[in-house]
Amino acid sequence: SRECGWLRPIKIGNIHSRTQFRLAMDYFFTGIAELFEPMRLLFLACGVLVGLVIGVVPGLGGIFGLSMLVPLTLSLDPYATFALLLGMLSVLATADTIPAVLLGIPGTVGAMATVMDGHPLAKKGQASRALGAAYTSSLIGGLFGAFVLAASIPIIRPLVLALNFADLLAITLFGLTM
Repeated sequence: SRECGWLRPIKIGNIHSRTQFRLAMDYFFTGIAELFEPMRLLFLACGVLVGLVIGVVPGLGGIFGLSMLVPLTLSLDPYATFALLLGMLSVLATADTIPAVLLGIPGTVGAMATVMDGHPLAKKGQASRALGAAYTSSLIGGLFGAFVLAASIPIIRPLVLALNFADLLAITLFGLTM
């Protein structure tokens, strides 16, 4: 089987496995230190604010947000760029709930069901109930999706490692034709 780097199984009692474990922990703590650097957290917060503003305006979406932020990221380091864009894209899907419930205008196609359920509640004076239900269901769906993704990584990993250039080209061309 093809395995790479520190992801190989660690055998207890092997001196080499202790070195791999130390290397893995070094990478882990380096990643945590990079993650919680204050400037990167500031870029993440700015991305979230920009994403909320773009998501609340009906008709604007991820493509518009990316086209606005990508020129600003050319001078940033890759981690700060990733934090800014991730913050913006992570709130776009949930920010369109606000105009869908309060105004009855879907910001994206996915908010149409929210308009049908949430806007009548807002007309009855229960907008907070509709927003709470929409955000709670978004939270549960996001956590479930993250759990399924994390659980499927060990299953899909051998398949992905077995793909070669021709397979990836075929998948890419198939994706472009859809």
